[in-house]
Amino acid sequence: VPRVLYAMGKDKILFHFFSKLNKRTHTPLWSILLAGSLAAITGSLFNLDQLIDMMSIGTLMAYTVVAICVLILRYKESRPTTEQKAEVTGEDRESQATTVSFGIGPTSSSQKKAFWALAIYITMVLAVCVTQVNIEEHLEEGELWAIAVLAVMLLIMVIAVIVLWCQPKTKETRLMFKVPLLPLVPCISIFINFYLMVMLDVHTWMRFIVWLVIGMMIYLCYGVPNSVEGQKTKLAKEQQESSSNPPQEPTGS
Repeated sequence: VPRVLYAMGKDKILFHFFSKLNKRTHTPLWSILLAGSLAAITGSLFNLDQLIDMMSIGTLMAYTVVAICVLILRYKESRPTTEQKAEVTGEDRESQATTVSFGIGPTSSSQKKAFWALAIYITMVLAVCVTQVNIEEHLEEGELWAIAVLAVMLLIMVIAVIVLWCQPKTKETRLMFKVPLLPLVPCISIFINFYLMVMLDVHTWMRFIVWLVIGMMIYLCYGVPNSVEGQKTKLAKEQQESSSNPPQEPTGS
């Protein structure tokens, strides 16, 4: 946890003082103090089973978000930055023009289709997991209405995955590793993680929602305006606007 707080403080997603290192020990002192204090407080308020459930739901949610982000990044339309545009040579421009003309790589239209398919898939995964837990007895008894409801939702899930599969993916070649068998591996990960999360009790979900709301408030109120990546994006937009709207020279009378 201290390492996570240190990294987030360095990126200014959390308060920047979390990234400050002690001059003598060269360790993130404030991150260690906060992590230790939180561990002591939660350990005194909750029993071991509750702490295990909280750790489990947090880990499962993190893995789910990673799987969703992988799908978003691989189906997102690629837009080069100002620096990348400046580095493109004539031969690269010709190759990019050929790539665009043949429709290789995500486009704005394919991105929308992929994102809609992903949203439908996530919704159906939640519906299937919640429904399966609540009508498990009816399924074991072989009642047709329960089987039909679950089958329809599973069919929609499969269709959404097929739609995702048919969309073009990014052709990024500079990455050291890319998730194989897209979109199957992330989709299976999302399904398993959500199913395990639904199996946890209601009190764990209530504590997790409170924890999530506090984290989102800090992120939206502090992280988004102050993050290093946000500042880079803001600067890139300003440079793009200034380059597209050059200052007009005053005309003499």
